[in-house]
Amino acid sequence: MFFTKLLAVDRRGVKINGKNEKFSFVDVMILRMIGLKDNVSIFDLIYELDVDRGIISTSISKLTKGKYIEKKRSKQDGRVFMLNLTEDGKFLFDKLHEQEKDLVGFLLESSTINEQKAVLKFLSRVNQTMVGKYDVTKSNDDFGI
Repeated sequence: MFFTKLLAVDRRGVKINGKNEKFSFVDVMILRMIGLKDNVSIFDLIYELDVDRGIISTSISKLTKGKYIEKKRSKQDGRVFMLNLTEDGKFLFDKLHEQEKDLVGFLLESSTINEQKAVLKFLSRVNQTMVGKYDVTKSNDDFGI
């Protein structure tokens, strides 16, 4: 049920700024990664996010057309494109970061210390289960997906 709702949200898109634009989770992750690291190659995105090249390419095209990121050829290797945030992209990154902080702050301020500990314990257990039982370090091909 959770994953179905998550996919529905992703299909509808997420609003970050005041404009009518909507972004997929992949768009948001690309913006975050470029904003945090700056001068990121497309290969780095594919490797770090573990997402199909076609999906990354579609998001990069969308973000480039929206003037949120810019592509430039690497000075070291002309075959490689490096990605950076534009001024609009930096503004969007800051808005995204602000929304994340607000959400975390809301969740933490409205819960007790014991509730926070319970959530951390639950998340730790989920992480251990996913790594131990399902070995989430494997690629999706290993699961027949």
